[in-house]
Amino acid sequence: MRSLSAKLVLAFFLASLPGIVLLAILAGRVVAHEFDVYVEAQNRETLVARLTDYYNTKGEWTGVDSTILGSPDGTWPTSRGAFILLDENGGVVFPQGPPSGFNHPPDVQSVEGQSIVVGDRVVGTMIPGPEGFGIRRAPGGFMDRINRNLLLAGVGGAALSLALGIFLVRSLTRTLRELTVATHAVAQGTLAEPVPIRTGDELGALARAFNNMNESLARGRELRQRMTADIAHELRTPLSVILGHAEALSEGVLPPTPETFHIIHDEANHLNRLVEDLRTLSMSEAGELALSLQAQPVSGLLERTAAAYLPQARARGISLIVETSPDLPDVEYDPDRMSQVMGNLLRNALRHTPEGGRIEIAATGRPSGVRILVRNNGPSIEADELEQVFDRFYGGRGKPRRREEGTGLGLAIAKSIVEAHGGRIWAESPPSEGAAFIIDLPIHDPTDPALARVRPS
Repeated sequence: MRSLSAKLVLAFFLASLPGIVLLAILAGRVVAHEFDVYVEAQNRETLVARLTDYYNTKGEWTGVDSTILGSPDGTWPTSRGAFILLDENGGVVFPQGPPSGFNHPPDVQSVEGQSIVVGDRVVGTMIPGPEGFGIRRAPGGFMDRINRNLLLAGVGGAALSLALGIFLVRSLTRTLRELTVATHAVAQGTLAEPVPIRTGDELGALARAFNNMNESLARGRELRQRMTADIAHELRTPLSVILGHAEALSEGVLPPTPETFHIIHDEANHLNRLVEDLRTLSMSEAGELALSLQAQPVSGLLERTAAAYLPQARARGISLIVETSPDLPDVEYDPDRMSQVMGNLLRNALRHTPEGGRIEIAATGRPSGVRILVRNNGPSIEADELEQVFDRFYGGRGKPRRREEGTGLGLAIAKSIVEAHGGRIWAESPPSEGAAFIIDLPIHDPTDPALARVRPS
């Protein structure tokens, strides 16, 4: 049985079947017991009525023994252990001899009986015996009919349980069937329609998770297609320059001057940087970027980075200021990778800071680690572009990226490296106040799941 629906239906049916059978058995026994009680009470009342009529007719108890034992219809008990009949003086009238089931001699005076009254006088007493007034023969197949109806009710209950099980299973597995169809569509490379979320239980949560996954796949596919197109565009330009100059040199159109070879060399370097940036980004996103973590303060990292880019800043009259708190806690980071991050942020700041502007690099301590700030007073970034600036090859809305702005992967690489350290990076840009890039590096904790992707070198 491979169908989950069939298994669930069978499970529901088997779970309800014992309850139905037990209910039918208990109902049959209760009906039989209550019927016996009812018949016994009716027999007792009938016997008392007939004994009363007998004494009222005869005026004495003589001959009552043969009358009771000779009852033709058998509607009351006739065995010697059914009851004892006493006269008004307490003498035993029926049965003759010691009654079966009673003590020998029977202590009839200590047993409560039912008085037989004729007129206003108590003429006798009937004392129930051990055998009672139960049924002596089947009363017209009544219990057979009861048992047959209970059996039919049990079969009907089982059929109803099976029908309800089928209905419930179909409703429960409907979402699973839709998820199966959608999963096959995704496996075949097509985007599936969102699965309807009909409930708030685990199946609804599963459908919601699948829809989120489907949306993520759609976004990922779109990003891959866009990245492939961007990479092709970025590679085409330097390759075209290199191929064009090589053909011109081979055909004698361009003279083999140092300037020509310098252009080819620059384009080859740009192509090499682009390939290396793509390699670094792909390794970081795949969790394969090796990090050599060292516990040390970030003040040295900021000072070294500022010293490396100070000549470029001075050439444009840009003030480059470094501010660090004296009590910064040590954090574990890879100096080379974080130098790459800071270099990408400083190059980005230098590109967008006007001549005579200001770039500030600061580090402050926080309870969970260290916060690094790189702020410039250049143009502000639109609020809806703050997240997109970390996308690959993003150059701003309506502003095509220029070749001198680099490979277009610097901020994306910076984000990947920071996140590989278990940190976080984001951009802030208040109106008319330039732009700031902020990094939070945590104090290293080996048990932190955020650092699970960090691979020591």
